Amino acid sequence: AEAGSTVALLLASSTTTGAPVEAWCIPVYGDSPAVCISRDVMGAALLQPPGVKKGKPFSPLIVVTKNADADSSQIVLEVRDILSDTPVGPLEFGNVLASVSIGNADIVGASLESINEPTMAMGTSPAIFCCCLGDIIVVIIRKRGRVLVYQYKDNLPIKIGQKDVKQYVVDAAIRRGAEEEIEVVLLLCAANNVKNGVVATISISKNDPGI
Repeated sequence: AEAGSTVALLLASSTTTGAPVEAWCIPVYGDSPAVCISRDVMGAALLQPPGVKKGKPFSPLIVVTKNADADSSQIVLEVRDILSDTPVGPLEFGNVLASVSIGNADIVGASLESINEPTMAMGTSPAIFCCCLGDIIVVIIRKRGRVLVYQYKDNLPIKIGQKDVKQYVVDAAIRRGAEEEIEVVLLLCAANNVKNGVVATISISKNDPGI
């Protein structure tokens, strides 16, 4: 059986353009209430820490994309731990274990002229999708159709690949593929009709990570 996280993650926002995205952690065990650990992220996901044995519960790390600081135009990918006084106690943001820049703020701004952006009832937040599986972190900049792939190795996210699908990313998921591959499945806005969607799959191999 796969190892299970002791924490679940929920991102919440309103449909108002530019509204902040909150990150909530929900304990899977115990009676501890859900806790908002950040009120302004661009994207987030849980990451399995190194050395976890299959079938054993684990306390995950959290991957967050955000502005570097209030006065910076840089967007960073941070890996943090999640702190709790006790195994079933209240949760809070932990220390920053690693941080890397993924680009300037304009990469999550307006779409490129060649990329159609659909109107969605639930809004367009979050601006960035983060998907994690094992030690692989995938960062998807929705309005640019850009997919960045990192491997969390030696406590640092190391970029191992990038692909521009050049279509707006409506939704995304990550799964295990054949042999040692990992697949990122994307629901894209069709280039010729914003009311239509196209499913694309990107395969990632640690032995040949070029995508």
